[in-house]
Amino acid sequence: MKKTWLISMLICMIIIGLHTTVVEAERFSSSISPQKKYTPQIKINGQSVRVNPHHPAALRQNKVFVPIDFFEHPSLQLSVFVFRVEDGIHADLLNPKTKITLNTSQASYTYGNFRTSDSFGIEEMKTTIWEGEGPYTDGNKLMVPLKEISERMGIRVKWDKQSNTVLLTTDAEYQSQLDSVEEWEEWLGESPVEEDDPNSPAVTEKELLEYITDQGLNVVDYEIVSKYKAVVLEMGETEASLYTLERLRNGGIASRDVEMASGADDEGVTVLHAYGYIGVTVHDTAKIHDIEYFVMTTSDGGNELKVKRLIEGKKGVLVKLPNGDGGGTVDFYGKSGFVHNVAFW
Repeated sequence: MKKTWLISMLICMIIIGLHTTVVEAERFSSSISPQKKYTPQIKINGQSVRVNPHHPAALRQNKVFVPIDFFEHPSLQLSVFVFRVEDGIHADLLNPKTKITLNTSQASYTYGNFRTSDSFGIEEMKTTIWEGEGPYTDGNKLMVPLKEISERMGIRVKWDKQSNTVLLTTDAEYQSQLDSVEEWEEWLGESPVEEDDPNSPAVTEKELLEYITDQGLNVVDYEIVSKYKAVVLEMGETEASLYTLERLRNGGIASRDVEMASGADDEGVTVLHAYGYIGVTVHDTAKIHDIEYFVMTTSDGGNELKVKRLIEGKKGVLVKLPNGDGGGTVDFYGKSGFVHNVAFW
């Protein structure tokens, strides 16, 4: 598959920090429905394409909007990443040369052109901002402007007034970068199921335990946090990691998110913070302290909150943060008067 470019793109997303708001912009409601009920037709390279029947293409402010996953069509093959943030929904669309960042709370889009080297490095990057009608949500589906995004991704766009059809065309250079339909569908099958998908099977504890056993993972604690996702705390001899296992479109489960990992500190413990949880592990090197329990201290709206958890011979414990996020401290207490403080953020 021709997905080596995605490695560079994802690295660039982390290093450059394009998720950071770059301008102050007008706030848009994320729940406004299209002003006019209308279903334009769409063709790609002369072939009619079917848009999600539950979230069809819509006309808004004289612009055609489509659900963001429309761009995953095999003839376009944009990689789409959507996730919720504090002030709305954030999304990135990527192909081998371009990245677009958008948010339902902004009236602007970050648009970046990239050139990657054979060694997956970024040789050149240019970013600009354009303003326009902001993305909005239809139910839980993010709707985005078809023409503006297509043209910046290198896709030609025309409007056939007689048939009320949007005509998308990709040239030979664009098509040369695409995978085969089979490869692309395999790639999509390894993507997580969206949280609002009503059709996929939920992640079960039985399936989770079978996966952990089959993969030979030393998972010391876990919690199913939604229909399609579980948070997992895994422990090695001298390190620990906190990550998610998610339902995939192909029916399996796997880790498809960023893994937070850390080695044990000088006292033999780790404290990891991600996904609204902290993960605490006590390694063999901490046995001399005979740790009985720990107390997590955090705050919510200025009020100090404390949560106590017994170790009771456990190697690791997951604790949900009462406020869902934020930093704090973990104090460990041992039978011999041992006290050890670790901060997290």
